[in-house]
Amino acid sequence: MLFLVACQEQAYVSGDWEVDVVAAFPVSGETLRICVEDVGVSVVGAGNGRASVPGLPVADTRVRIELYDELGVGILSTGWLDVGDLDPVVWASPAAFGPAPCVADGEFASEGAESRLLVTRFVQP
Repeated sequence: MLFLVACQEQAYVSGDWEVDVVAAFPVSGETLRICVEDVGVSVVGAGNGRASVPGLPVADTRVRIELYDELGVGILSTGWLDVGDLDPVVWASPAAFGPAPCVADGEFASEGAESRLLVTRFVQP
C-alpha cells in the first residue's frame, strides 16, 4: 500500500484592501491591533500574522497595524498608511512604536450598506 502526502500552502483570500507588513512575523506576537481612521479599532489574536476587518465604509482611509506580545508589550507597528479603492494594496515596513496604542473613532458600515474588507498579513522581506 502506498500513501502519498502533499503539503499545500495555506490558501490566502485577498480582500478589497490589503496591508502587507514587510517583516518576518515574530514568534512572540499574540495580538494585532488594527486602527482604521474614522472607523474604529479591531483587536484580534495574531495567529499567523493574517487578519481581516470587514465592514469598512467605501471612503478612502488611513490604517495602522500594531503587534503586541502576550504581556501587551508593543513589538512592532506600521506608520499610518493611506488605503482605498485607488490604492488597494499597501506595503509597509515596521516603524517606530508610539508611546501609546493607536486610537480611531467612528463607525463601521451599517449592515447591508456597501463596504470593504481590509486584510493584513506579514510577508517575508
